[in-house]
Amino acid sequence: MNIRIPATALALACALPLAGCRDNPDAPSVTNTSAAEAGTTMPRTESSGGTANPHTGDSAMQSQSEGERSALGVLNAINDYEIAAGRQALEKNVSGDVADYAQQMIDAHTQNKAQTNALNPDAESANAKAQAAKGEQMLQHMADKSGDDYRRAYVDAMIVGHTQALAMLDDTLIPAVASPQAKAHVQQTRQHVARHLSHARALDKSDNSVPGDKTSEKNATP
Repeated sequence: MNIRIPATALALACALPLAGCRDNPDAPSVTNTSAAEAGTTMPRTESSGGTANPHTGDSAMQSQSEGERSALGVLNAINDYEIAAGRQALEKNVSGDVADYAQQMIDAHTQNKAQTNALNPDAESANAKAQAAKGEQMLQHMADKSGDDYRRAYVDAMIVGHTQALAMLDDTLIPAVASPQAKAHVQQTRQHVARHLSHARALDKSDNSVPGDKTSEKNATP
């Protein structure tokens, strides 16, 4: 009896480590499978995230940005003209309400230009250059005038210029912008332009000078 018990105990003792050895390989096998699954899941997530909106989306954004930047470039060409016309009016020694209006145009359009510049306008676009050329042509048209003739020409130019700017905003510039910040800016600009136009029309009505041939002035405006 004493001899068999130790032998049996010895057999059991040997059997237990063997069972443990059979269990241990299974555990690493599960761990390796989980690691492999985790490893394949990560690349799939990264690949999905990296190609969700690939170059196609970027091209669409770039196309919208080009149109938007061109529209903002046109807006700045209008700003440049209004600033230059206001300075020209003050140099021509307009007085009273017209002088106040000219200074207001300088201040308002200088501020608008700074805000527009923050939105990355394209001053070299074909539309922006064409608008700048129109403004330059109008400035040259008024340059040789003086006194009451200049006063009438300036007020007329402000009426026609702001009327055209208002139509351009509605028909071209506002529809051309896509980003929320630019959209808000051009819509707010439209409100300012409408007020400038209303003010210019009020100046025209209150002008006590002898009326000139304003039809010819308006037809000459680009």
